[in-house]
Amino acid sequence: MKKFFVFFLLTTIVLSFSFSYFRTPDVLLYPNRTISFYSDEPVSVRVYKFDITKEIFEKNLKDGKSVRFLLEKSDEKVFSIILPQSPGAYYVVLEGKDKYVSNLFFLTNYEAFVASNDKEFYFSVYDLKEGKFVNRLFYFDDDFLRSITGPVFKADIEKYKGKVFFYENNVVFISRYTAYNPYSEKKVLVFSDKPIYKPGDVLRFRVNLFKREGSKYVPYSSKILVHLRDPFSNEIFSQEFNTDDFGGVSFEYKTTDEIITGNYVLTIEEKGKALGYHYFLLQDYVKPTYTIELTPSATQSIVGQTVNVKLSARYLNGDPVKMAQVLFYAFRDGRLINKTKAVTDENGQALYGLYLKEGGYYRIQSLVVDDSGRQYEKQVFIDAKKDNVSIDAKINNNKLNLYITDLSGTPLNGVALIKINEKEEYVTVLDGKSFLNLPKDTWYVEVQFGKERKLVFKRYRESNAGILTVDRDSIEPGGKVKITVEPKDDVGVLVAGGTNIDVFEIIDNKLESVEVSIPKEEISDGYFISYYGLKFNDNIKINILHDRVRKLEIKTNKDIYKPGEIAKVSFKDSKSLKVVSIADEGLYLLSDRGSIINDLYPRLYYSTFEVYKSSKYIYLDYLSRFENEKEKHIFASSKESEEKNIREYFPETLYWSPNLFEENLTLKVPDSITKWRVLAYEISSDYIAEGSATFVVTKPFEVKLFVPEFLTNNDQPDCVIYVKNYTGKSGKVEVKLNVKNATSTFESGVFNIERDLRIPFSLKGVSGKNVDLILEASLNDEHDAIKIKVPVNAAYIEKVSSKVLRIKDKMEFEKDVDIKVINNLKDLLAESIENLITYPYGCTEQTMSSFYPALVAKKILERKDIDDIVLKGLQRILKLQHRDGGWGWWSNDKSDVYMTSYVLEGLYYAKQNGYYFPQVSLDEAIDYLKNKS
Repeated sequence: MKKFFVFFLLTTIVLSFSFSYFRTPDVLLYPNRTISFYSDEPVSVRVYKFDITKEIFEKNLKDGKSVRFLLEKSDEKVFSIILPQSPGAYYVVLEGKDKYVSNLFFLTNYEAFVASNDKEFYFSVYDLKEGKFVNRLFYFDDDFLRSITGPVFKADIEKYKGKVFFYENNVVFISRYTAYNPYSEKKVLVFSDKPIYKPGDVLRFRVNLFKREGSKYVPYSSKILVHLRDPFSNEIFSQEFNTDDFGGVSFEYKTTDEIITGNYVLTIEEKGKALGYHYFLLQDYVKPTYTIELTPSATQSIVGQTVNVKLSARYLNGDPVKMAQVLFYAFRDGRLINKTKAVTDENGQALYGLYLKEGGYYRIQSLVVDDSGRQYEKQVFIDAKKDNVSIDAKINNNKLNLYITDLSGTPLNGVALIKINEKEEYVTVLDGKSFLNLPKDTWYVEVQFGKERKLVFKRYRESNAGILTVDRDSIEPGGKVKITVEPKDDVGVLVAGGTNIDVFEIIDNKLESVEVSIPKEEISDGYFISYYGLKFNDNIKINILHDRVRKLEIKTNKDIYKPGEIAKVSFKDSKSLKVVSIADEGLYLLSDRGSIINDLYPRLYYSTFEVYKSSKYIYLDYLSRFENEKEKHIFASSKESEEKNIREYFPETLYWSPNLFEENLTLKVPDSITKWRVLAYEISSDYIAEGSATFVVTKPFEVKLFVPEFLTNNDQPDCVIYVKNYTGKSGKVEVKLNVKNATSTFESGVFNIERDLRIPFSLKGVSGKNVDLILEASLNDEHDAIKIKVPVNAAYIEKVSSKVLRIKDKMEFEKDVDIKVINNLKDLLAESIENLITYPYGCTEQTMSSFYPALVAKKILERKDIDDIVLKGLQRILKLQHRDGGWGWWSNDKSDVYMTSYVLEGLYYAKQNGYYFPQVSLDEAIDYLKNKS
């Protein structure tokens, strides 16, 4: 039956159509000449042919010539237009009753192989019909026709981006030009005193500039602008700095409990250009005080056996968490299959047994709650196997070495199935051992023994043929590597490089051996080699060994300290500037960004350049100012206990120095019973070094108070007194509890104690702003005491009424009336302003009624916390602003002209007094008022 019909330009074929669209890419590569389309609408099919001119790429389709074409019905409502063999541009129109569908297609014999990074791109063009690479191409530059010479074409991205290359009506479209390069010319590292912050903290940073010099980054000095933005992109801090000789600057920003929580970002600019960003989290967190470990008796077991999981909970100072409530959950395939309760013993441990009824992966999750009420969780996975088999496999010098045992380690005998790429081979296993020589083109190895399977090897990108081999896996900058390319009847290109493209060579259907010198200035940790051909592709990574990051050795004179002891920290052979922080280990359990050096020298798993073919789709239309710079903060020695032997200073950051040069530092450890992490970075012109160490602060005899984080008036919370006795001596311990602004159900007395003592009690009659608790315990010569201040949130607001009277002669008052004699205006206003600025507030008006008087109070009252009060008000005002720029009484009501004006008046005087407020917020508020006028 005859399937093809010849059409001419003006021939109209009426079909039963109602909808039409093309199903073919815009570029048709030789030998493909077929355009497929779907239609069930009455249309006429018309085809125009154009030579490649500048007008074509501007969609200026004039003087097209009619051409003959063939039409084939491929399927129900699917048709194929078969173009002539002549390359060029073809404009195809499907015109229906009410509308038409059209598209411009390009028929070409040229395929391009392209490699591009962030600056330039290389490409070679292969003539599929003639079987050779093209030596010359044309392109339009404005109104001029220009040419470039090959067969390897190198082009600057900015100059040639968007150009279409062609020769004798054969076109090449390159639509991708860039690739990700993490090794920029300049970088910024941001160091902080702690990994996470909470409202009320002082944010402390050091910003350090680095520039690329050869194969490393070195610090440099410059002028920078630092911006701090909150989660809503409000700029809450902006300041210009001149960096020191080591390229750094340190600064602080003070927060209050009214600041917005969420993800904050520091932006560092130089000459108006962003150099880098630093993201950090500010949230209301509860610092972890203990850790959990889950240890299964086996991570691999057999169906039908029971796996025992041991939970171990320890405080950060190493003490066991006793009498903690534990919940164990067991899941299989996401389904809960078991739930069990337990309690930790004297060693802080609890056991859980799980029967493996079916094969697969099991997830064991534990939830632990100690006397503080803080809950932490941990999980572990267990692989339940259907066979008692363990496979250990290693590849050395293209040789696969197998060692197969049962789960107890006993060697097995039998036959193993080895899958190499797409082929399978059987090997005999005797006494658990076997080996197999692998072909050079190996990219995938999987081993099966019995019912057990293990993936042994897979390249970072799948190789279709194993085209590439190299003579080494690692190399130093300046070294040489030999690359062998076996194209196997294929045509393509060889591309090699690190941060730049060093090699771009044509591989034309024959064995090639190329020796490449790794540039001495190569900064990347990997050298990537790619073959990209018509049929196959292959990729290899070679590790580059650098000497630019060193380990900073940190030592403390002791591993364990008692509260108040002097700790000595030394940095071995460290003469340059160091950024040093000592923070509570519990913070790193909440947030740990890892090594900052990874930001400077990131590890690459994929090349910084892309290798690809020319595009088959085209788009022609595309053608506040309290922040002071400080040098050092030593927090532990800045406060002494007011009462002898009472622990009351519990900082989260013990030490912070953004520019320490000494090799030793001495500090007094605080009252916190916990583990501390010393983290230091040394910066020099030759290298950057990183080091860390930990030490523990603890006591053999210790008291703890488990109370809520905050209270409310008339609360009656349940609390716990805990006395730890690891002195090795039992006896009678005297326990005293002194409570202010509340009463306690606990009565001081003498109790028998061996290793520990746990006493529940309750608080009653909570009042005031804070409840102060002092717990003391004495055993023989041992003594410990702790002081805790718990904030109290008011359940109501007390109303106070007063009058100002001028007395000429005499006046009588009721006996319960408070009378104060005022001699001047300052005395008249002082008390009222004092009451206003300490008044509990919630809405915008109440916030302004506290924040605004605080500005006045700066000239009248002598209070150290005036700046804190103003800052708290500013941060809350920012949080209450509406999306339209105005303010209402709350964050979710309607904006009000009066309230917005009231806020702006206060912000004006705040700015007059030197306080910072985001200008964009002021501008939005003014625009709101203008729109309402």
